[in-house]
Amino acid sequence: MNPRALIDRFTVARASPMTTQTTPPPGRGFVASVRSLYARATDLASWAEPVGLLAMRLLLARVFLNSGLTKWDGLSVSNSAYSQFEVFYGNTGMSFFWIDNLARITAVAEIVLPALLVLGLFGRVGAFGLLTMTFVIQLTVCNPDYNVCLTGWDDWWNVHAWWAAIALYLAVRGPGGISLDRVLGLERSAGAR
Repeated sequence: MNPRALIDRFTVARASPMTTQTTPPPGRGFVASVRSLYARATDLASWAEPVGLLAMRLLLARVFLNSGLTKWDGLSVSNSAYSQFEVFYGNTGMSFFWIDNLARITAVAEIVLPALLVLGLFGRVGAFGLLTMTFVIQLTVCNPDYNVCLTGWDDWWNVHAWWAAIALYLAVRGPGGISLDRVLGLERSAGAR
């Protein structure tokens, strides 16, 4: 007799009002204990999900915010930010106009998108923006003079793969319960879906 049939037989035997004492099949107590323990663990994990999503948001935001802060000199984009973009994109044939504007857009995005993610305000937008930036970095940064080239598939399995995985999960799942999106009603709780 297979284990599922034993469990079903035992369940039916327990549910029927019999005057005689039935004994569970061998091993049934262990299976019930494991199921019960696992059910309790999943209940605890569901309570921890908002904290886990907050931790993921803070982790990803920190990386991009730190990078963004290096691109600013007070309230203006620093010369080093422009230089960095000239180094990586200067040999591509892209005009200085586009390199200059790309440096500005990136400097703003690396401050705004992490801030959205930390607050959990339009959290999916922030996560998707950082996912896009991760792909752009991975697919375009290449300068042999500085021994940097991330455009090959073998080079994908660096830290960018982790950033992309976290950003993708947050973009799909949302910022979680500890977020302004939830407070403002922009995101519903998982149980309400």
